[in-house]
Amino acid sequence: MADLVQEASNITIQRGAKRLEAYHLKHAIETIDTFDFLREIVAPVPDPTNGGQIPEDGGSDDGGAPRKRRARRTKAEMEADAERS
Repeated sequence: MADLVQEASNITIQRGAKRLEAYHLKHAIETIDTFDFLREIVAPVPDPTNGGQIPEDGGSDDGGAPRKRRARRTKAEMEADAERS
């Protein structure tokens, strides 16, 4: 287990990431033959370098577009709702 964590840590450093993520463990499991029995378990984990859906920098994958926020209700709208109730 220590070998797996050490290899995943090395991969994290190579990729320039700040934290060890699940796909770092997946890459370590896929590259070391000793851990080949774990490949079925990590198969669903997306790898960003192999066409996965998680950005390698850990940011969002929406193309940089900001989310739209709902407008804040005015005091008059809140009072009108209170009167209806």
